[in-house]
Amino acid sequence: MEDAIPVLEFAFRRQGEGKVSMPPRMKIEGGDGRLMIMPVLIEDTPYMGLKVYTVFREVRYVILLYSAKDGSLLAIMDADYIGQVRTGAVSGVATKWMTEEGERVVGILGSGTQARTQLQALHSIGRVEEAKVFSPNADHRRSYAKEMSQKLKTKVVAVESPREAVEGSGIVCSATPSTQPIIRSEWLSSGSHINAVGSTLPRMRELDEDTIKRARMMIVDSKEQVLAESGDIIFPVSRGLLSASEMFELGDLLLGRSRPRQSGDLTVFKSVGTALQDISVAGAAYESALKKGRGKEIGEIASRSAASR
Repeated sequence: MEDAIPVLEFAFRRQGEGKVSMPPRMKIEGGDGRLMIMPVLIEDTPYMGLKVYTVFREVRYVILLYSAKDGSLLAIMDADYIGQVRTGAVSGVATKWMTEEGERVVGILGSGTQARTQLQALHSIGRVEEAKVFSPNADHRRSYAKEMSQKLKTKVVAVESPREAVEGSGIVCSATPSTQPIIRSEWLSSGSHINAVGSTLPRMRELDEDTIKRARMMIVDSKEQVLAESGDIIFPVSRGLLSASEMFELGDLLLGRSRPRQSGDLTVFKSVGTALQDISVAGAAYESALKKGRGKEIGEIASRSAASR
């Protein structure tokens, strides 16, 4: 996590500077599932590549990392864990730039792998003194609280409702598959910040209408993708509660082009995940593997000569 956050800060600056070529997520449906393809080229880095995944009864992910210099295939990676880390790290970047350093109480909605890396990222930037977690499954939230308390050496407690997790928390992270809002505006204190990463389909929502209306700063990872994919954005835009012009991308924030945060502002970061995030972190993982002598050579499939046959 400590490595991924600065890698993604660099990547989003490149995106803000117009140095990222990234078409929207492509989807092919057939049979009982779908195939998803996410390509990207990042200028001023050695890498381009794509994440490919299938969604059937299970989800299976793979990353293909290519050289942006000569097009050679550098690595094939399982993308599940990389996806977990980059999602948490992106929220870490957003929180670092969108909150006051004094914020230390965190509310977590969800208890899965994404909810774990959300808290890890906030802890790595020094934003966690206490965390409250809610999940509908009591065993899951208790297990999360025990595991994360031990891992982060900080206080993490399981609570009985979303309201208990949100009230009194300066930072709220939602990583759920909810199709109905689970964060209510009246629970949020003045100056709170939300990282909403769970709504990645048009039918999914985590934020209620009043939260959207109250937000004085709305930052997203990709305008194009959240407008096409996230119910948290699609619904309020369709109702006239939010316009694309009121949203800024994370790269805009890092380059000082977004609306400045004022004391007491409610701020929201909405992420659906992009190829930029996957390939940036995959590149860092590849470099680390080379230094440590990790990985397995797979022969001619990765060589330039194989492409000419």
